[in-house]
Amino acid sequence: MSSKTITCYFLILVIVVICDANYEDNIYFKLFTRKQQSDSKTIVISKEYNNILQIGFDVTKSTKVIVHGFKSSSNFLALVRIKNNYLSKYDCNVIMVDWSHYAEGEYVSTIGRSRIVAFYVARLFPVLMKHGVQDIHAIGFSLGAHIPAVATNYLGNNELKHITGLDPAKPFLMNVGLDAKLDSSDAEFVDVYHTESFIQGKAEACGHVDFKMNWGEIQPGCGDFNIGCAHERAPIIGEEVSRESVLKLAGEYVDRNVRGWYEVPTNTNSPFAKGLTNLLEKMEGRLAGLESMKQSLESMTETVATLVNDNKKILEDLKECQNKIGSIRNDVKEATSKIENVSRKVKDHNTRLAAVESKITGAAGANAVLADCDTSLRVACLSLANQIVVTGVPKTDDTTDPNKLAKDFVPALTNCLDVALSDFEIIRAQRMGRKKINV
Repeated sequence: MSSKTITCYFLILVIVVICDANYEDNIYFKLFTRKQQSDSKTIVISKEYNNILQIGFDVTKSTKVIVHGFKSSSNFLALVRIKNNYLSKYDCNVIMVDWSHYAEGEYVSTIGRSRIVAFYVARLFPVLMKHGVQDIHAIGFSLGAHIPAVATNYLGNNELKHITGLDPAKPFLMNVGLDAKLDSSDAEFVDVYHTESFIQGKAEACGHVDFKMNWGEIQPGCGDFNIGCAHERAPIIGEEVSRESVLKLAGEYVDRNVRGWYEVPTNTNSPFAKGLTNLLEKMEGRLAGLESMKQSLESMTETVATLVNDNKKILEDLKECQNKIGSIRNDVKEATSKIENVSRKVKDHNTRLAAVESKITGAAGANAVLADCDTSLRVACLSLANQIVVTGVPKTDDTTDPNKLAKDFVPALTNCLDVALSDFEIIRAQRMGRKKINV
């Protein structure tokens, strides 16, 4: 059966019961104070009227609200002793909620009627708060542990200071929503004492701190499988944790910063406290561990913050480096372009130089040839002149007139030289790539 189905079932059951009951006449708020520890006065709460200030309720004092469970009443001895212990220790108001008229009968129908009681208790809390009462501590046993929890659903933004659950009832309440049973969201602080986790009491955690008395199983002195005795051991232990002599581990004295499950061994008879010193050391050790974890987390937070700042600086430096790299790339690109231009110019110059060298080589060859021709011509002329000097004018057939011979020889020689010079110029022009110049 799903939680939604069970919740709907209870809603229908509550509607049926409400239609069948005049609950205001059968639920009683009994006020006890130090001045009236035995004889209570009944608080009347209705939509139009309440008598809080007329019956000796002191709004300046803290208030305890005690709720009994299934097939019980406000006269249940263990709860009466809890009330007496509070009035002995504190000058406070104690309100015993008596809903015994609805606590009888079948258990399932009683669960439905307990929702009516919770609705009526929800009228009490706002009245107390309206008169300035801020420190309200609700204590519930068995099915009564869920009543103040359900009542908080009707308080709006108001919240109870403290709820104590004495072995909260389990049957038919495992799969209902959190708004239908006790849990840690119902008050600023919720402490729970588990004494029987097999049938009647809850096994799962439902408070800020949960104490498993003797591991929540059979209690010492109850005998084997006496679940009723184990279940009713919770309010008896609750009586002891309300005393001043108990170490500040539970009840009124528990550290409100403590969280989690704690296993508590007990004695067979009262006083039930056993080995609480070790438990205190264990709790203090856990608190020290939590404090160490807190310091470690703070240190880690600082380290993370430092790393974040360092990472931010690294990112800024990286961005600056990227900008510089981009600038360098642009410079390299520009330099590469310039180098390519220079290379092209060098290549052009080399081409031109090669052409010049080729021309120079050609000119040098031509000059050498011309030099050879010039030398040969000079040698020929010198040889001819020498012949004339040594041997005289060459002989001819006509030797009768030497002057005529000389006269004829000179023009011939001149003509020979002219021809030689003309040929020389032609050769020079061809070698130097120039046009022929007529002489």
